Amino acid sequence: MSTTPRRLLPLVALTIVNLTACVSDDERLVELATESAERQASQNLEMAQLHQQVADSHNQLVDLQRSLESQQTEIHAQRDALESERREIAQQRLRESLLAPILEGLVPLLVCALVLLFCVMLVYGLRGDTGSDEVISEVLIEELTSSEPRLLLPQAEALTVNEPPPQLRHEAHSDTTDE
Repeated sequence: MSTTPRRLLPLVALTIVNLTACVSDDERLVELATESAERQASQNLEMAQLHQQVADSHNQLVDLQRSLESQQTEIHAQRDALESERREIAQQRLRESLLAPILEGLVPLLVCALVLLFCVMLVYGLRGDTGSDEVISEVLIEELTSSEPRLLLPQAEALTVNEPPPQLRHEAHSDTTDE
């Protein structure tokens, strides 16, 4: 029996070491599982926070995109209004540029037409007023035949054919005195 307990002693010691090793492995395993669970929980928490940040960023991006679309719509409306105003100004300039040469051509024609109209009025006015010619003729004949003319100069003051007019005579007289 003495040999049996001696032989069993290493076997018992080995069993005890294995048992203690198993117990310590179980504790280590529990610790690893706990650490792993804690790490998993912290990673899940981080992932949830990151997911929330991504969702918030996505919402901000959607809001910015809507704002951009509304600004683009406003810019398009302003551009359309500006384009219609530009077209209106171009039409106005075209009308003005076409109107200037027309007026430049019309003004001389109007002046000529007014002059011709005035001449026609004079010609028709002289043709239709024959009674005044007769009155003027009678007055002139009466003045020429009368002994005392009222409109004409008297005989003593009448100029002779060889004499210069009174003004010229005066000038000629002053020229002779200067010499």
